[in-house]
Amino acid sequence: MKNKDTRFSYVYNDLKGRIKSGQLQQGKHLPSGRQLCKNYQVSIRTVSEVLNALKQDGFIRIEPRTAPLVCYEHPDRSSSAMIKSVLSQRDGILQIYQTMVLLIPPLIAFSAEGCAVKEQPHYRQLLKSGLLQPTISEWRTVSDLFKDVLCSSGNSLFGDVYAAFELYSQMSFFTEEQQAFTDISFSGLAPRMIPLINLLCTNDPDQIHGPFNQLYEDTARLTARCLKQLETRFPDCPKQDTPVFAWSALRGQDYYYTRIVRDLINKIGTGFYPANAYIPHEAELARQYGVSVFTIRKALTETARLGFSKTLNSRGTVALIPNDSVVFRPLQNQTSKRTTLLYLYALQFLVFAIRPAATCAAPHITPQDLEAVAHRFKEPDNIPLADILQLILDRLNLHPLKVILGELGNLSHFGFYFAFYRSKHDSTSLINEKSLRAFDCLHTGDVEGFANGLSECYSHILRVVRRFVIEKYSLYEAKYLRIPDISFITSLNDTIE
Repeated sequence: MKNKDTRFSYVYNDLKGRIKSGQLQQGKHLPSGRQLCKNYQVSIRTVSEVLNALKQDGFIRIEPRTAPLVCYEHPDRSSSAMIKSVLSQRDGILQIYQTMVLLIPPLIAFSAEGCAVKEQPHYRQLLKSGLLQPTISEWRTVSDLFKDVLCSSGNSLFGDVYAAFELYSQMSFFTEEQQAFTDISFSGLAPRMIPLINLLCTNDPDQIHGPFNQLYEDTARLTARCLKQLETRFPDCPKQDTPVFAWSALRGQDYYYTRIVRDLINKIGTGFYPANAYIPHEAELARQYGVSVFTIRKALTETARLGFSKTLNSRGTVALIPNDSVVFRPLQNQTSKRTTLLYLYALQFLVFAIRPAATCAAPHITPQDLEAVAHRFKEPDNIPLADILQLILDRLNLHPLKVILGELGNLSHFGFYFAFYRSKHDSTSLINEKSLRAFDCLHTGDVEGFANGLSECYSHILRVVRRFVIEKYSLYEAKYLRIPDISFITSLNDTIE
């Protein structure tokens, strides 16, 4: 299994990356410890350990009764070394901006609908600093306001993805430093900020999406022009094979054993390990996952607690499909509640993300792919939507979107998805019918119908599961999670240059 992030390493690496990239500037204060706890959803102890480590490594200075101060002195970011560093990642950076065009405008439009924009902290900061005459140098504060709006949706994954885009897009370089080499200025984007902020205050997603989409398209075009000119000036700069973008939906909380639990539940739910059949013994599972037997035992204990398996003395572990009474017990646990909410967040995000992903992947799906997936549909207890999602992931060439979709797909396999749907035949049949109808659109060349149909599938699952956990298990936190308007999503025009 790939290496995992701890809570400490996740927060440390994120803050260090922001300082080194110039997002957190020398001489500026970090957010308060309390705000960092809220932003990263970690304890004050973890934040204190991170800040001490950053201090020891020379990135910040800590003084009594004030927020930590960034003291890291950046190397000459306008030097040829910095230019070559950016150019070596040019393909990955372009893909990040292309993915932002596809995801950020609809997410902001959706989030703004229920947001009190004028009450957001960075809106007040903009007013206090006199930014209703913005310049491009204030892009950080404007960007923070956009993140405020995304976070106001109640879905923590929206803000997390936006933060990852900020970190890996090299925005500070393009807005502040590359002009000395290319004479290309981003200052023409600044006059749009006031109208965009005013649009956010209207809470009207139909009015908001178009201008934001244009802003991100123009930003992507300017970035491509900059890279093209820099490439001409530095023709010998090699490209890196390592992808630039990374994102973890679990934010440093993904332990080895929980990954195994999610994978086992996915395999039990899809019938890979049939109900009442034995799953591989501990030593074999340890070999498959590349972990210790102790980790496997911990994973099997959690799988059993969730009702998906039962270990019989000296005989092995049997796969189970839990009934409602068994599923109810772990939902009383606060950790399991958070897991269920995270599952709902992933479903809500998938309503938006699956449509551009399907559109981008469709041209690369071959007749042989279609035939192979159609053959799998005939297997007993098959879940067509899972096979279609995997097909899209296999054929999606836009790396950042693929990373995001893969993380969301992993989360949607967990929670209690299969427990809900295997015990509710009518709901299962309906979602299978919708999935197959979307697949038929792809078969006939109707890519738009394919993409829209999949978005409708995830919207339907979100609606049913949200109602189920509220009414049956009193998970009232789910009441605040809005169902995206499918008519708005299907009206969007997705473009990739």
